[in-house]
Amino acid sequence: MAFTTAPSPPLLAKVARFVLFPNGQPVVKTTLVDSLDKKYGPENGVYSQTRLWIFDANAKPVTRFLTQAEKVCDPGDASDFHGGDVALDLSRVSMDESQIRAEKHAVCVPLTFVAASFRAESEAPNSPVFDMTVVLSSPALLRNSQQAMHDWLQAELDGKLKEQQDAAAKRAAPKL
Repeated sequence: MAFTTAPSPPLLAKVARFVLFPNGQPVVKTTLVDSLDKKYGPENGVYSQTRLWIFDANAKPVTRFLTQAEKVCDPGDASDFHGGDVALDLSRVSMDESQIRAEKHAVCVPLTFVAASFRAESEAPNSPVFDMTVVLSSPALLRNSQQAMHDWLQAELDGKLKEQQDAAAKRAAPKL
């Protein structure tokens, strides 16, 4: 799970579920896809080996093709939950898009993603699946939380610098 960071209230912004089916008891791929379609509606597409369900800001399924910029918003799989994801560059007024994860880019904010990937014997619909990962991600919560943290830290840094400048201005100059 990934939660929004301070100063934002802690909200669940991204969650991944990994299911490893018992040895010798795989599930047929169509059964899993049908279950996901029942829960999230018809899938919006398959990118690489990931099936996607994409929703707009009003929780309506996106029925258009994604732009090239939006295609990087795919939340990926559970392997991308790692530390160090909140690195911020305070030398700039706003966050640098080249320094933040693609799913937090501004173009991703109006979208919500559900991504499912399977480890199966083949791509055939009736092939057995040995494990499944489903990731639900809100780029809006992820980005807005990181932006709020950036702004808060920037204000703290600016305040400290002002205090140092004020203190330096009050010190008497050495007599020569």
